[in-house]
Amino acid sequence: MKMKILSTIIAVFLAGGCATHGIQNRELELINDANYQFSKGKYDLARKRYQALLNSFPDSQFRLNALIGAADSYYMQKEYYLAEPAYQKFSELYPLSPETPRANFYLAMSYFHETLKVPQDHTNTKNADDAFRKFIAKHPDHPAVPTAEEKIRHLDDLLERKVLYIIEFYFRTDHFISTIRRVDEFMANHPFSRYVPRALLLKGESYMEEEAFKKAKKTFEDLVGIYGDSEAAKEARQKLIKLERMSGDS
Repeated sequence: MKMKILSTIIAVFLAGGCATHGIQNRELELINDANYQFSKGKYDLARKRYQALLNSFPDSQFRLNALIGAADSYYMQKEYYLAEPAYQKFSELYPLSPETPRANFYLAMSYFHETLKVPQDHTNTKNADDAFRKFIAKHPDHPAVPTAEEKIRHLDDLLERKVLYIIEFYFRTDHFISTIRRVDEFMANHPFSRYVPRALLLKGESYMEEEAFKKAKKTFEDLVGIYGDSEAAKEARQKLIKLERMSGDS
């Protein structure tokens, strides 16, 4: 990822020396120094130079490069919450720029990194997922699409784990009706999730706790029949044996 960002910045740096006609010396100094500092990994200093260019020369021919450079500087310093609005602003101002697909991708990546920093925050997960999907829809032939697709799978799994954690919380705190309702919602929204067997097991156990034994039996049988090789199915078989014994005793 780092080389993809640097290649764009350095290309501007090399081109800057040729575009002297009609450009003030100070403008050239700022863009060239900003790109140089970026290439040396001095991102904070580079960003200050980019911002100075934007403030002093709002109509500069290097405005586009300064905006994307400032966003990249935030990203390289892992200040993703600041990179997000910077990339967003670039995409809005320059929707047809050749740099816009990359800006859209790194906007999504910024959300993604924020998700990893604060895994409990569903907002960042949703923002990252939406941004990657929009990137793919807008730029289906971009070479970063496979990476975006992989990130979406990771985010989907992360979101599903968060939902399962909530289900388990309801179960541990003896809110069995809420557990059952949450499992049904989970199944409707994530029918192919790898966490479905675990969710079904909790649903069956919740029915048992509510003494709805027929519904518990049906849930465990569905779990064993569909996900027979899962760890949850092993536990479900034991629950079915227990229910059979209870039925015999009565």
